[in-house]
Amino acid sequence: MKKTVYVVGLFPTVFLTASRHALRSLKFFGISDLSTQLKEYPNELLEELKKVEETIYKLASKGCKVRVVHSLSILGIILSVRHHLKDGFHVIVDKTAFKIENEVDSLVDKVVSLGVIKPRRKLRFKIG
Repeated sequence: MKKTVYVVGLFPTVFLTASRHALRSLKFFGISDLSTQLKEYPNELLEELKKVEETIYKLASKGCKVRVVHSLSILGIILSVRHHLKDGFHVIVDKTAFKIENEVDSLVDKVVSLGVIKPRRKLRFKIG
């Protein structure tokens, strides 16, 4: 059974959960769509978001169940307080938090080595 890997951080995709009709009406209030908002972000933050995206894709390709949690949601606040998360993006697995930094491959290997993917036991029954 797969364990859940939480990726916690402040993501710029808050308005993606709204419908397309709501996004069109937000333009009247000065809120632009996500692509124009991302162009205005600093380059350091965009590079960090690319590392987070790469980490999520690699964890998913290894067979992990990845759940992206925004830090301002209720679950994000609970995880941040419980694991003493400060700034940046973090991966949480089995009460262990890792900060997403430069070495994405080593982080993915650490998460997989913690036993995220456990083999299922085969049930054997004897009849007779």
